[in-house]
Amino acid sequence: MDKYIDIVPVEFWLAKKEALERAMSVLPVVTRGVRRSKAIYRVFTGEKYKYREISQDKDPVTAQKLESIIYRRNALKEQIKTIKRLLSSYYSPNEYRDFEVINKENRYDTDFFDCLEDGSCSIDNDKEYVYNGRAFRSRIEMMIATLLDELGLEYKYDVKFKVDGQIVTVDFVIVLREFSRCIFFEYYGRCDDPIKNRKNGVKIEHMCNGGIYLGRDLFILSGDEVSTAGPSEIRKMIAFALSIVAGKHLRIGH
Repeated sequence: MDKYIDIVPVEFWLAKKEALERAMSVLPVVTRGVRRSKAIYRVFTGEKYKYREISQDKDPVTAQKLESIIYRRNALKEQIKTIKRLLSSYYSPNEYRDFEVINKENRYDTDFFDCLEDGSCSIDNDKEYVYNGRAFRSRIEMMIATLLDELGLEYKYDVKFKVDGQIVTVDFVIVLREFSRCIFFEYYGRCDDPIKNRKNGVKIEHMCNGGIYLGRDLFILSGDEVSTAGPSEIRKMIAFALSIVAGKHLRIGH
């Protein structure tokens, strides 16, 4: 996240911190323990010092779920801690500017994202470009994925969905749960190829007809035979997309 601090607006960090805190608030508090030399989990009910115990031996399925909750809570805590540190570069501790998240109706919202299928499983995983359990079609797309992870952004790769009566495939659909909407991120590779340009132009037309607009919802990187995007360009494009969305969905107090 530190690599984005100077190019991503503070409003995005404010909204992200609120969303992460909201996600953590709905997770039960779970701790590990031992009773009679047996591993147990304690699930706290919300009342002070009250909890129920789950034996790992007697109920391994529930124990596994509780372990995943512990992992999730710890991951959220670390993300929130990092964002608070970033915010301290703008404000004194715990004195953040008042803001309001404005959710606008959008057909490409969190429900839309949750129904999509990640297509990376359909790509041969013996390819050179494999990262975090996903196979990618190119080095640049794998690089985009790593930079999205830097920001803790949730995405699906190589996604097919219907728009304007046609099935289109998009490299990355990124969900911003902070604003209940998706953005679409594409890498078009070499744009000195007329055949690919015509194909991509048709796809852009369908997406625009379906309400997915360039510079608002759809963001594209490209190159040619001698020049292609690197980490710096990708990072700036991601930051630009987040700046656009934050500007549309946050009202800052005075």
